[in-house]
Amino acid sequence: MKKVLILILIAITILFVSCNKESNPVKPITDTYVQAKVGSSFTFDEYTIDPESGLPISENRDNTMQTILTTGMNFMGKTNVTKVVSNNR
Repeated sequence: MKKVLILILIAITILFVSCNKESNPVKPITDTYVQAKVGSSFTFDEYTIDPESGLPISENRDNTMQTILTTGMNFMGKTNVTKVVSNNR
């Protein structure tokens, strides 16, 4: 019984020592979003990867270019909507 009481006291002591209030609290990450400007364009390469070599398969490569047409629109009850046009190459 005495050993169990000593083990419980040791466990409680370790618990209180490990919970130090002076440790650095985790700061929340704040994301900053930048809206693309009208006329901005983005090019995306899409391809399948060969499972054996891990390299792209050139026959399956597809390029898509997206251009921003309008920003700050209202659409179906949503505000600040951006209209984008996609062109496959």
